[in-house]
Amino acid sequence: MIIRSEIEETAAKQLAVDLNCSPDDFFKYENTVTVLAGDSPRSRHLADAPHFFRAATMGMGAVICADVKVRPFAEMLAASRRGAEICSADSASLIDRELFSHGCYIGKLTQYYLPRTPYRYKARQEGYFLTVMEGDDIEELYAYKGFSNALLYRRSGARYDVLAVCAVNGRRIMGIAGASRDCSSMAQIGIDVLPEFRGMGVGSALVSACADELFKRGFVPYYGTWSGNVISQRLSLDCGFYPAWSEMFALPLSDQKLKSVTRGESKPVSDNAPAQSGGEPAPEIAPSVEGTDETAAEVAVPEADDAAEAAAADAAAEALSVT
Repeated sequence: MIIRSEIEETAAKQLAVDLNCSPDDFFKYENTVTVLAGDSPRSRHLADAPHFFRAATMGMGAVICADVKVRPFAEMLAASRRGAEICSADSASLIDRELFSHGCYIGKLTQYYLPRTPYRYKARQEGYFLTVMEGDDIEELYAYKGFSNALLYRRSGARYDVLAVCAVNGRRIMGIAGASRDCSSMAQIGIDVLPEFRGMGVGSALVSACADELFKRGFVPYYGTWSGNVISQRLSLDCGFYPAWSEMFALPLSDQKLKSVTRGESKPVSDNAPAQSGGEPAPEIAPSVEGTDETAAEVAVPEADDAAEAAAADAAAEALSVT
């Protein structure tokens, strides 16, 4: 097997659980088709319902895990396209034509990143400091909206917030990097930086610190985004991550909304979005972040006006007992 690190092996083993296959299937050139084996408590739950169709590639062959109703189509797809081509927009369009008749569509097409090892965390803090919250302490942040890429806003369920790192400037929360426990071995990082603090390196500092803290707690950190979010991709590279695998999965047509289906890439449209949410599941994310070229990133903006948002951030910082 061609494995760059133990971290990559951990990811391959988890994907094997998710897609009902062997880790070796991700390191061969042939594509593999498997059948859904039911909902496993060890799987990464990136949506509220079991996946009717799911596929992933780590750069070689792809693994397609599909409901028995579409297995003939999945086998045709695996035989006619290379692994890297299966997790593409072109293939997603073809797959949608098949899935529509079954009430589904490709609701998520995400690029995931893993940290290079050994991970070298470099603190970059000028004019602010970082504070780490974990466990039930994270719930103190749930009263403040505007951080739905970083937080799932829940502490229970198949996926939940396990860690949050806040950047604080005086009495203001500048941004938050949060991590959701997606399975027993891996936690996904999401990031939000308030508009007035973008372009200052805050996003990179938060993601790096969050990754470092997750390593200390025995998790493999990973990061998700999508092909159009170039700034997010640059941030992941700046923080010592590299592209590790691409993944797609189907959602019910009834869930189709003009929202992100990742956080997580990312929380579910509920993107790490799973969002983090409110009445409906938050998106599993594809994180919106600040890039290394000092260009402001797009971030989930709360419905409240700027004054209310600023007041909420001030109150959150004060709640953290900032001095």
